[in-house]
Amino acid sequence: MPQSAAQYVDPTKFREGMKERQGCGKGEGMKERQGCGKDEGMKERQGCGKGEGMKERQGCGKGEGMKERQGCGKDEGMKERQGCGKDEGMKEKQGCGKDERGKERQGCGKDERGKERQGCGKDEGMKERQGCGKDEGMKEKQGCGKDERGKERQGCGKDERGKERQGCGKDEGMKERPGCGKDEGMKERQGCGKDEGMKEKQGCGKDERGKERQGCGKDERGKERQGCGKDERGKERQGCGKDEGMKERQGCGKDEGMKERQGCGKDEGMREAGMW
Repeated sequence: MPQSAAQYVDPTKFREGMKERQGCGKGEGMKERQGCGKDEGMKERQGCGKGEGMKERQGCGKGEGMKERQGCGKDEGMKERQGCGKDEGMKEKQGCGKDERGKERQGCGKDERGKERQGCGKDEGMKERQGCGKDEGMKEKQGCGKDERGKERQGCGKDERGKERQGCGKDEGMKERPGCGKDEGMKERQGCGKDEGMKEKQGCGKDERGKERQGCGKDERGKERQGCGKDERGKERQGCGKDEGMKERQGCGKDEGMKERQGCGKDEGMREAGMW
């Protein structure tokens, strides 16, 4: 959304002594978030996270007491899991680890019904799929496989409208996109690339013009967060990249007059932090 003067948040408002967050950032009083991180009182979640009182975030997970978690982390009382995780009392794991029966599972898992598997594997009556899968009666697939028209797709899929694609692949009338590839008339896009007339975006969400961007959410103040999202001034922040009048930022790089920032870096007077 375009940022108005009423929505401006002074970066000095953030408290000193906030913990490092790799991948993006946090709001006041929030604990470390890796790859987007944690919410208050929650343990580290890898992939990303959410702000206070927010629910599902794509590419990261859900809040306390919620079940499915995609692509990340852990919740309270759970052990560290790399590439996947559980919520309290849940069996589903995504990306790795062991299922409830202790069988080693690579790249996928099952929920407590033994059905849905995200990342790979088989579901009932389905053929072996490497890198993805479906649940019964579902069209959307994340990771790879074939869409409802039987077209092979690598690293992504389509929803029931045959349009949205997560990760890469081809869309109708589009060129091959590795890692998100190229769109018509657009420059090479890695991860998710650029939209027309937009600065480099990696990962997620929608921009202020309503174009689809995938993989993050909003912080507790309702501000868009994308891989690193936007800062309080509404400037584009993308896991890194450049902002207006700013130097090249790698992993979020450097901002003017600021120290090297990895993941999302430092703000003035703050310890390693991800977002402003």
